[in-house]
Amino acid sequence: MNPMLTIITKREDIRDCEIAILETEDIEILEEAKKHSKFVLIFGEKAECKARSEVSDFISKFELFKLIVEKIPEPIIVHDMDRILYANPKAKEIFSDALNRSLVDLIPPNFRSVVFQSMEMVLKGERVEPIEVPLKIPDLKEVWVEMLPSLVAFEGKPAILLVLRDLTKKKRVEEKYKEFFENSLDIIVVTDLEGKYVEVNRAFEETFGYTREEIVGRNFAEILRLQKETAEEIFKSYNRAFREKRDLRGLVFEVKRKDGRKIVVEGNVRLLWEGGRIVGFVGNYRDITDRVKLEKKLKESEERYRVIFENSPIQIALVDENGVFIEANPTMVKSIGVEPIGKSYHDLFSKEVAERRIQNLRKAIEKNEVLVFEDEREGRSFVTHYVPIKLEGKKCCLIIAHEITEILRLNKFLTLIIEINEAMVRVRDKKKLIEKVERILSDYSARISDQPEESCFKLSHGGKEYGYLCLNVEREEEKKLIQSLAENLAFSLKAMEDEKRKEELYQKLLENIQLLAYLVDGIRNPLAAIRAYSETLIGDEAVREKILRQVDRIVEIMKSLDIAWMELEKFCKEKI
Repeated sequence: MNPMLTIITKREDIRDCEIAILETEDIEILEEAKKHSKFVLIFGEKAECKARSEVSDFISKFELFKLIVEKIPEPIIVHDMDRILYANPKAKEIFSDALNRSLVDLIPPNFRSVVFQSMEMVLKGERVEPIEVPLKIPDLKEVWVEMLPSLVAFEGKPAILLVLRDLTKKKRVEEKYKEFFENSLDIIVVTDLEGKYVEVNRAFEETFGYTREEIVGRNFAEILRLQKETAEEIFKSYNRAFREKRDLRGLVFEVKRKDGRKIVVEGNVRLLWEGGRIVGFVGNYRDITDRVKLEKKLKESEERYRVIFENSPIQIALVDENGVFIEANPTMVKSIGVEPIGKSYHDLFSKEVAERRIQNLRKAIEKNEVLVFEDEREGRSFVTHYVPIKLEGKKCCLIIAHEITEILRLNKFLTLIIEINEAMVRVRDKKKLIEKVERILSDYSARISDQPEESCFKLSHGGKEYGYLCLNVEREEEKKLIQSLAENLAFSLKAMEDEKRKEELYQKLLENIQLLAYLVDGIRNPLAAIRAYSETLIGDEAVREKILRQVDRIVEIMKSLDIAWMELEKFCKEKI
């Protein structure tokens, strides 16, 4: 004979029986149990109300009453609106001596009307939904339960069957959720499918300046005063999430607070399910206005520095601690002659130059301070600043270099020109003056010839010619200086022939000295560029000062020239 009752929690428990009590929500197990049992009772958090109400049909059958009710893992109470007529073992375990009291005594006053109204509807034969109420149990804290009232016949009289479900754990979860909801730093909003606010937390009120009472039931686009395009885009995103049954991530849009101030929010939205259907949306947002402003400033700064980087006449590069180029501006690429990114110093330069430069950058990284070195490469001279930085957690060096080959060459040439000008003032013998000029400019194979050669400058003044100053110069700056020197030398030779024109000689020399000073001032322009771009690229004051001190070292080269010009100018003025 088949057993009367079987409690099923898993598939292995299924067997032929009169009554199966199902304590699982698995649909497949439910369907299988129906094949083997005459009656199936379903209990659990998500059990259908209809399944629970079926208990009343079985209570009327006394022979099954005890068997079923005493096995059910949930409290069951039968009462007649006045006193408790019956309680199953689970109810006795929970309520103990409280069952001897009236049901009214167990229900808090503010919940009694709702409970008894529901029971009166049941006595009239109407169907009611489960209700959640707290029950006061002596010596225990308040216990929340879900009540499902049903009409039954007990000892031949109408009575109310209450199937109770302990909601203690659920309430704890709800309390934790509520605490999290209210105290979350994130803005949390609950909206229905039409976009109307259902609930908001404290962070929403503080961020937007609205109270919950002001916005519940109103549309989000109206409250946040969204642009039409923005509102439509958000609606499309929510609608797509609803259709595809998937959450949204990374929504970013601009809204207005109650006071009219614009802010930018970013957030994720998840679907709000009730049973098997979507009833709304829960959004978690954050105010990212400050972050957006910072990102905008960083982008503008990056673009500004990128323009400077790309167009700077100064050589700029970023090199890692192993001497491999990470970045290089066009000026650096032009100086090296090939694209250096991804290549090391050893790939680009001679062993001696590569090892020297790697040693320099590693010193800067180890000391964590800006170091400045002068070195040569393939006959070219450089002043290089090594600025240690960190890039994505890795140690690197910002290389700021300026080639000073031409500056040094021109400074040397100017020094020789000044020496010749001094000789023209002091040497009063034509032959000795010519010999001195040729000796001073011997590095350029200088000579004064009666016949013109391939590279020469005519010595002519006042319609009279004194030959040609021949020497090897190719650069335009040097040619301009030699042309001026040739004019001065011709004038000096003429002056030697005519002492009466000595005053004119001194005046002419003074003018040419001023011309030389003007040309030298032009040489200072590259130094000014180094100073300006260093101040732009290097924000740290200490670093900037170190760079500027190195610029001043080059300026020192010019001081000797300035002193010589001042003495020569003073001498000429005294003679005049």
